[in-house]
Amino acid sequence: MRFTRLLGLVVVFVGAILLAGVILLVASSQTTTPPANPSAGVGGTGAAVNVPVITEAFSLSPVDNGQSTTLTITIKNPSSQQIEGVQFNDTLSTNGGIIITDPNNLTSIPANCGGSITAVAGDKNLFLNDGVLAGGETCTIVVTVAGVLPGTYINSTGPVTATNAPPGTAATASLTVNAGSGGALTVSDLFVTNPPTNPASIAAGGIATLQFTLTNPANFNQFGATFTNNLPSTASGAPGNLVVAPNANVTQKPSGCLGGGAIIAAPGTGIITVKDAYIVPGAPCVVSVDVTTATAGTYKNTTNAPASKNVPNGGVPSNPATLSVTGPSLTVTPGVTPQATNPATAKVTGTF
Repeated sequence: MRFTRLLGLVVVFVGAILLAGVILLVASSQTTTPPANPSAGVGGTGAAVNVPVITEAFSLSPVDNGQSTTLTITIKNPSSQQIEGVQFNDTLSTNGGIIITDPNNLTSIPANCGGSITAVAGDKNLFLNDGVLAGGETCTIVVTVAGVLPGTYINSTGPVTATNAPPGTAATASLTVNAGSGGALTVSDLFVTNPPTNPASIAAGGIATLQFTLTNPANFNQFGATFTNNLPSTASGAPGNLVVAPNANVTQKPSGCLGGGAIIAAPGTGIITVKDAYIVPGAPCVVSVDVTTATAGTYKNTTNAPASKNVPNGGVPSNPATLSVTGPSLTVTPGVTPQATNPATAKVTGTF
């Protein structure tokens, strides 16, 4: 009897231990955090985040050399969850054959795709950084570009990536740029005197106006237009140079025809530069700068070939313009502004 009772107690004790182990095991399985779902969306809902999709297209192809076209890039988030840190780097062309125009006419819906878009005029790269797209949202980016070197280009956006989604495949689009000058800028130069003379002539120490006529023969705007003019020495090789007058009297006609471009003509220097001009088709733009010299002789001026960022090739230098400077060469004393008088008796002093 005593043995049977003892055996029963042992059985009950062992059973209690086994039951407690089962209870602990069940409780442990219920409180353990499940493994993270790598496809879970923002907020850990467990919904899958799919690969973002990017597409692109040019509005016009082929284009003439220098002509613009619109590039449209679309990014779609096919997931129900928001994606963040969206970015791509579109190198329009490795050799600079396609560039962003000035102005770039950049638009995006929604604004900047929730991040920042870089599209610098004259550059060959288009960037999106730190974009944010809600579930199912699409962002459209539109920018104006120009073909500036003949050839056929396969543009690629590069992969579109996000910080919380797998990378998407790059989009591609083809643009053909036709050969030819594409309407390269033309420039002509002319000396003008007061009173008018033909051929242009002034006394040593006098003032002549050097006029540049810049024309865009293309049927599209040209931006970043530039040319440089190195003022000449006398054709005979005598000492002395033509220089920008103390009062350069710089003008452009019609007013503002350079479209915000700069005319650099420092008094006493021998270089005149027009840079970053925006030249519309058709109407010529006339730039004028007053020049002078203390040395008699014949001066033949030629302007370097003009170019723009969207038509960088094809321009030619101007035909020579001639200025005759008569009378004896004049003495120049530093620090005093030159003044022309009777060329037979004049002594001009000043800094050139």
